[in-house]
Amino acid sequence: MAALIHLTEILVHGTDIAVVIGRQHLIDEDFCQQLLTTMQSMDFSVFRRPGMFADQQPAPENASNHHRLLAFLGRHLD
Repeated sequence: MAALIHLTEILVHGTDIAVVIGRQHLIDEDFCQQLLTTMQSMDFSVFRRPGMFADQQPAPENASNHHRLLAFLGRHLD
């Protein structure tokens, strides 16, 4: 579980940095999909209850894997 938490920190915040500096090509969409699939297979409410993550937000059908991951973690994609 600790490894999953660290991976989430690195992948999500690394994605944030890549977007902010205009380097979206550095985002690993496959890793984002794998992490999202892992999180969706768990009881993720344990992380939402203490406020670590907000409720899942909607993502467009054609959203990239990193956008779908961020939406799952409670980020608004507006």
